[in-house]
Amino acid sequence: MTFEETAILLHAIVTYYPNARLEQTRQTVNAWHKVMDDCDAKQVEDKLLAYVKAGNRFPPTTADLYIQKAPYRPEHDREKTLAHLNTIRHDSGVASRLTAQEKEEIKRVKRDIERSLSEN
Repeated sequence: MTFEETAILLHAIVTYYPNARLEQTRQTVNAWHKVMDDCDAKQVEDKLLAYVKAGNRFPPTTADLYIQKAPYRPEHDREKTLAHLNTIRHDSGVASRLTAQEKEEIKRVKRDIERSLSEN
């Protein structure tokens, strides 16, 4: 979530829970943003709506709304991964600065990734 999305989230909480003791100051937004910055705003918004619709009488905390983004997995974006592998394969400037052992490790990892992608 961006800082602005966090501020919008706090505004929504105060809208749904008018008696909430949640000050909409820069300090409060900063504190919430430190926790929520790696969350997806749409998922958090959906979770807030579910929280409200579940009949919760008290405003949510960061712990109630926090949803960690799923880690990136290359098999989810096969075309981008293959293009990236081709870019790496043809970037001789980087390759010239690597040791033989590093080059072998990179080749092994590339083979593993390509094998994984071809299985999908």
